[in-house]
Amino acid sequence: MAREAVRLEVAVEEVLKRALGGGSTGERSVKDMADLWCLAADLHEAKGDRLVAAEARLKRVRALDTSGWRKDGPAFAEYACASLDMSRGHVRAAAAAAGASAGADDADGAEEARRALSQSRMHLRGVLKAAEAGQWDDAMPEIYAELVKCAEEVTEAEAVATAAK
Repeated sequence: MAREAVRLEVAVEEVLKRALGGGSTGERSVKDMADLWCLAADLHEAKGDRLVAAEARLKRVRALDTSGWRKDGPAFAEYACASLDMSRGHVRAAAAAAGASAGADDADGAEEARRALSQSRMHLRGVLKAAEAGQWDDAMPEIYAELVKCAEEVTEAEAVATAAK
C-alpha cells in the first residue's frame, strides 16, 4: 500500500509539473494557473516540503496579481483567498521552525521564517489598503474581517519569532 501511495504521489506531482510548465497544450486562464499553484502548494505541504509549498503559494498570488483584483469583486475575493493561504502557510512554517531544535540549519530556517512573516505582514497591509480604497471592506465585510484577523496572526507570529531570536 505504501509503495502505491508513493507511486501515485509521484504521478500527481508529474502532472502538476507538466501543467505548470506549459507541457500540456493550450493557454490557461489566470484563475486556472492560480488553481494549479494552489494544488501544487497543498501537495508539497502534505509531503513536508514547506519551502516549495511557500514558493507555490507566492506564485499563486503573483498569478492572480494580473487579474485586476483592485477593481473587480470576484477577482479581489480570489486574490484575498490566495493572500490568506500564503500568509497562513508562513505562520505554520514559523511555528514549525520555532518547534525545531536549535542548530545552524534551524537558525537559518528561523531567520527565513521571520523574513517570510515580515513579507506577509507587509503584503496583507497592502491588500487591506487596496480593499479600503476599492470599498471591498464594505462590499465584502467577511473577507475583509478575515484579512484583518490573518494580519493580526502574522503580526503575533512575527513578534514570537523575533523574541525567540
